[in-house]
Amino acid sequence: TIGAVAIHEFGHALGLMGHSSQPGDIMYDSNESATTLSTRDINTIRRLYTLTADVNNLPADSRSQNKEREKELAAKMDDMLTKMEQQAKKDDRALSWLNLGIEYYQKALQVEKEGKPHVESDSWFHKALTAINQALQKEPNDPRAYHCRSLVYQGLGDFNQALLDIEKAISLDRKEPVYYMLDAYYLAKLGQKARAKSALDTYLLHRPDEAKSDDVKLILEALKQSP
Repeated sequence: TIGAVAIHEFGHALGLMGHSSQPGDIMYDSNESATTLSTRDINTIRRLYTLTADVNNLPADSRSQNKEREKELAAKMDDMLTKMEQQAKKDDRALSWLNLGIEYYQKALQVEKEGKPHVESDSWFHKALTAINQALQKEPNDPRAYHCRSLVYQGLGDFNQALLDIEKAISLDRKEPVYYMLDAYYLAKLGQKARAKSALDTYLLHRPDEAKSDDVKLILEALKQSP
């Protein structure tokens, strides 16, 4: 519909350059029905506006003010996490715990980007694991939770556990292309070339337009480096 197309373009105007793989998101690349922000859309926008801009046009004497602004944003993110923790404990629902786990994971990535010690980012990854495990206790057949937990294990460098989780997600939802993409990457990292190539073929069968994407290039590079 016109409304769905308009809100999709509005997402781009807000700064969301890429597309989602989930049909329920306004940023789904062929959105024809979603006219309200999904939880994933909201989390993506929230995350986007906590990031440091890659470029700016501030004069040199204003950059110190920009650093202060970055500190304020970081403090706001920490405050948001505290509130989400409290809400998750109060609600004790799978979705609340999963969203908290996603935010912890994003925080871990931010800490990594800032070049802080691995022990600090790992502590956030472990917080993410704890929250996602709570979500899975409430809803043990949610493929999204296994998908998210696989990303956390990847962040910790545990590709064996990441593989187990993404293949569990595939067993619960065989129609989600991104699961096959991650399956291919984890298998490649673990040296299972034949299975990695098969998973990549399945992904490209669903998403032929992604053949030259950065994700596919990353998988191909992992395959080259695989023993």
